[in-house]
Amino acid sequence: PNETLMKLNENKFGALDTSTVTVDRNVAVTIIDISGFTALTETLLSTEAREGASGAEQLINHVNAYFNLIVEVVYENAGDVIKFAGDAMICTFKGERCCMNAVACAYNIQSKSTLSCYKKDGIELTLHVGVAFGDLSCHIVGGDQGKWFCLSTGKPYADLEIAVSSSGQGEVVITPAAKLGIEEEIKNSDDEVLIDFIETKDMYYKIKSFNSEDMELQQPQKERSQLIETFVNSGNKL
Repeated sequence: PNETLMKLNENKFGALDTSTVTVDRNVAVTIIDISGFTALTETLLSTEAREGASGAEQLINHVNAYFNLIVEVVYENAGDVIKFAGDAMICTFKGERCCMNAVACAYNIQSKSTLSCYKKDGIELTLHVGVAFGDLSCHIVGGDQGKWFCLSTGKPYADLEIAVSSSGQGEVVITPAAKLGIEEEIKNSDDEVLIDFIETKDMYYKIKSFNSEDMELQQPQKERSQLIETFVNSGNKL
């Protein structure tokens, strides 16, 4: 994650106190989950057993290709990818407009056919997305052989479990806290941003429409390539 790279670069790696847990206030957290992953796994492994092809390798290639497309949109919207968890991607958005950026990112992904649905070699994958808002406790661990990891916990993750399960194919569902967060940000913004919600049976909120064409995006964090170059040149590994 960019957050980890920046902290390590600033602290010259070995000087970083890995025993410290930092609390990040008011963070938007997004989970982008691939639908059809289980079916794809069964299909490819069945093909592997029948034809001897590498089903596991094909699975990894398709998922990586899909995530590569989505990662670019996350960074364009001032987000940071903090973890890949099997068929899901976890992203964070910080700053005064974190909820606006997180929802803009999620809605832009789901509203574009080239991103909301992946089709290749007879394989079709789609997404469902949840957005939460709240405080996170973060802990950077590692250092062995130059490898580092960012661990984070907090209520947004518990809320996301319901949000993601409530979102159908091509949908974005946000938590009550995220709804309040984005409404407050829009109220305090000079940009004309229009958003419409539909309340779900779990009292979460599905994004019906989101017009952010006039929204000035928060400047992304320092270029990732520069962060990576500094990190690797210091003898560390990604």
